[in-house]
Amino acid sequence: MILPSSHPRRVELNDEVHARPYQALQAPQRASYLAMLAQPAEREREYAHVAALCSRYGCQPPPPGGSYHAADCGGFRLRWERHGEFSSYTVFEAGTRGGPVGQPGVDALLRELRASVRNRDAAYQARIEGVLGRLTPAYVVPSVAPLLDDASLRVPAARILGRTGQASAVPALKKHLNDRGDDAQLAIAEALVALRCEEGVPVLIGALESDAIEVRVLACDALKRATGLTHDYRIYASPAENGRAIEAWKAWWKEYGPTYRLPDGSRQ
Repeated sequence: MILPSSHPRRVELNDEVHARPYQALQAPQRASYLAMLAQPAEREREYAHVAALCSRYGCQPPPPGGSYHAADCGGFRLRWERHGEFSSYTVFEAGTRGGPVGQPGVDALLRELRASVRNRDAAYQARIEGVLGRLTPAYVVPSVAPLLDDASLRVPAARILGRTGQASAVPALKKHLNDRGDDAQLAIAEALVALRCEEGVPVLIGALESDAIEVRVLACDALKRATGLTHDYRIYASPAENGRAIEAWKAWWKEYGPTYRLPDGSRQ
């Protein structure tokens, strides 16, 4: 019997398959799977993210240059795999709280969000927000909307909900639109506008008068994306210098606000 010649990369492929063993699980378990596009230029940042997550839970990080890692993070288990054009993250969590599918295993990410806010880790918080905002809205909205009731989590929760594109998040956001706290009110207004709810527009117009330039930048950018208008408002000019533009915004909303409907393109 004559065997076909071996492909030059057969051994490499065989080793790749066997280097990523299946996880041994004991029922009951819940699992959430996330696949994310990963450009070659982002691989170092992705590795740093996985390593930071492992470090946070005191477990061994993946080896530098690795493409697979499984770690026991205490309350959950993480499996990370890097493929050619995407990376996958699987979170396993034991138990059946709320029934076998009552709550997804990705609830672990909500705990990470709380920890990042508590530790004032803005970079890690931004990563968690980005991941949650890209998950299936059917899981995200009911899981994240209750976080709006916590003043310390209101801003990140609003940003995440604004990325879902789901009108089902609007009632929870509107409930907190008039809460005290400029940062939270601005984040909620941005989210509402992103979800094509016009009630966020006057809050953004009011933010154009803020003395804080970062607030003016966010408000102006959100209004421009939502309406396509600027009324000659200049971000880096003072509120006094922008007096005419601000009055133009207020007059525009007074005239058109009652019947104005945000276009489809306003969604972030």
